[in-house]
Amino acid sequence: MGLGFSHGGASWSYSGFNHFRRLLASDIGIDLYDMNGYYTDEERDKAFKAIRDGDENYKWPEKRSWDTVNDALVPLFVHSDCDGHLSAEQCAQIGPRLHELVSQWPDKITAKANDPEQAIKMGYWAEREFDNYDKAMGLKLAEGMKTCAERGVNLEFC
Repeated sequence: MGLGFSHGGASWSYSGFNHFRRLLASDIGIDLYDMNGYYTDEERDKAFKAIRDGDENYKWPEKRSWDTVNDALVPLFVHSDCDGHLSAEQCAQIGPRLHELVSQWPDKITAKANDPEQAIKMGYWAEREFDNYDKAMGLKLAEGMKTCAERGVNLEFC
């Protein structure tokens, strides 16, 4: 299971899309976990425990409002990651900004073992270079948004 889009061919796992949005947010100086609607594993665990324990007074932590952020990417950050759509007008705003940021990311990323010596003993790579999946999919998403804007149609999350 994962997330796809009606145009452009981009797709991620749900956790992968969350990671992608975190990378984008970082590029504009935002930690998503400081923002309304994003919660750390610890914050969610605390909330779910309170709910299980019947704590009717529990409130999710107050976070920074998205109204304080002036960037074309905001609708992408506040959108559900599993359904709905972005309008052609939103795509016309988000797509170019998305392309601007993602096109600057490296084409390759390097993964390094925490213990290279042990990894080699076990027959694994100590270090390995991979294509940057988030860059490739981000550019596909930007292209899908461009198509939607030009055709005047919504970008569906599916």
